[in-house]
Amino acid sequence: VAPSVPAGIRSEPPTPERGTSLSDIKKQAAEAMDRCDFEAAVPLWERARDAGPKDNFVVQQLGLATYKSKKPTELEALKKARDVLSYLRPHEGLDPETLGLWGAVHKRLYELEGDDEMLTEAITATEKGFVVRGDFYNGINLAFLLDRRAAEASSEIAAEDHARAQGVRRRLVEACRAKLEEASDMSPTERYWVLATLQQAAVGLGDEQAAEKWGQQALEQQPSSHMVESSHEQLEKLRSLLSKIQAKLA
Repeated sequence: VAPSVPAGIRSEPPTPERGTSLSDIKKQAAEAMDRCDFEAAVPLWERARDAGPKDNFVVQQLGLATYKSKKPTELEALKKARDVLSYLRPHEGLDPETLGLWGAVHKRLYELEGDDEMLTEAITATEKGFVVRGDFYNGINLAFLLDRRAAEASSEIAAEDHARAQGVRRRLVEACRAKLEEASDMSPTERYWVLATLQQAAVGLGDEQAAEKWGQQALEQQPSSHMVESSHEQLEKLRSLLSKIQAKLA
């Protein structure tokens, strides 16, 4: 999507005291995000959005918190997040963060409703984000989404989409390895996601030996249980898609 995290949902989201500064509200919202308390973060980001000047980051965080909250239902949360993010005009803009979030929301909408238009929207946004910045988040999601479509498509389209996905993965392997060599000041969390991206790319490329190596190095970053679960879930989905694609193209 990066990446989904489990909500340590509080029963009653905290309400900022009257007179709390905008910076304090943003800080409280960020702290709620850090502890995966997305239900608490939503009203805080809403207040920050309404209290200050236009701030794309605040809107992005509100969209993220909204769809991660899964409240009142996951589907309703996704549709509300889509409405929030539409303010940033993802069809017109080139902001990779906005495009990545827009793609993630539509990917999940596709998984819940099976609407092919949602998958197309997710691919379009994620690909645009990857072209703009070449970042690993949009890139690894783009490869996955292309294989998702390939698994359900005709043999001809499946071959084309899968080839594109493999090309993206090869680019990601080069970029992520270079990032690991050059960026010695990465936080453990950031390093984890780079390594997890390498692991997923290796699985997609059929290199299980490399996948095992990158996966072990990722675990050495002492990630949260959610991060590990999220990565494992995505790998299992990818392996299932690859099996379908291989059978289709055999």
